[in-house]
Amino acid sequence: MTLEQKVTVVMYHYVRDLKNSKYPNIKGLDIKLFNEQILYLKKNYNVISMEEFFNAIFENSKLPKRPALLTFDDGFIDHYSNVFPILEKNNLKGCFYPPILSIIENKVLDVHKIHHILATGINTKDLIEEIKKFIITEPNQDNVFFDSLYSKHAISNRYDNKEIIFIKRILQSVLQLSQRERLTDMLFKKFVEFSEEELSKILYMKEDEINEMFKSGHHFGSHGFKHYWWNECNTDQLNDEIQISKKFLIDLGMKKNGLTCCYPYGGISKKVIEMAKRAGFRIGFTTEVNIANLNKSDSLLIPRLDTNDLPKEMNAIDNKWLDYA
Repeated sequence: MTLEQKVTVVMYHYVRDLKNSKYPNIKGLDIKLFNEQILYLKKNYNVISMEEFFNAIFENSKLPKRPALLTFDDGFIDHYSNVFPILEKNNLKGCFYPPILSIIENKVLDVHKIHHILATGINTKDLIEEIKKFIITEPNQDNVFFDSLYSKHAISNRYDNKEIIFIKRILQSVLQLSQRERLTDMLFKKFVEFSEEELSKILYMKEDEINEMFKSGHHFGSHGFKHYWWNECNTDQLNDEIQISKKFLIDLGMKKNGLTCCYPYGGISKKVIEMAKRAGFRIGFTTEVNIANLNKSDSLLIPRLDTNDLPKEMNAIDNKWLDYA
């Protein structure tokens, strides 16, 4: 008889001392709140390893009551300096998903250039005006075109107001890739005080740190090469995103039958799933907000909760997701 098993998969990004950081406006989790959330999870859930998660999916192994899996995206140095020690102190294992470009070269991913542009404190109206100037000077694009973009994409969500959402969408997905890269690079150089190389060195983990964490029993998976939207890539781009990251993982010591991925921006499609599967990835994490039901979820379409969906105090009582765990 197949067991019905549900897992609360939690997604993290920046975890740092926000108050004393160079960019306190970065939307991250303060390290003190992370520590409190870990204590809350230990009190109310059973934090499992990727190995246990794998065995539950593919061997129908029984998990403990209220299992939770911790995932960390983007390969930040925060994960080595702040997360790693707290997990080790609590005898817990995490799953880490670094894009490979930021590890092997002193490059800042466009998604993080955008975060740091916004975190400078520049007035969003001024930033939108800079974006407008760029757009209307491009071929076949004018004020009417810009206004139509703003009307369509300036829509607030649960995290950001409509102006911030518009900026993110323009820089992350709406414009053509080459335009996005040129515009983001221009804004980064104009508003961020660090050079790309300087910021890269203080923002991301490097291979020695990843090796130390891997040898301590933490799982590493694919988050692509350049953190492109996989569902917007052509076949060659998607192949690079998958294969370059796969090679890094195999060289690190990951077993070929234990590969997992985490889709950048949650960008998925039938083609993405098929290519990930052909490359040997057996588990894939999305940004769909839900508890993972291992009996119903495709193993390459595992939903996650954001850290902000769960309490950040050890003794917190309210948690609407606990009833579904």
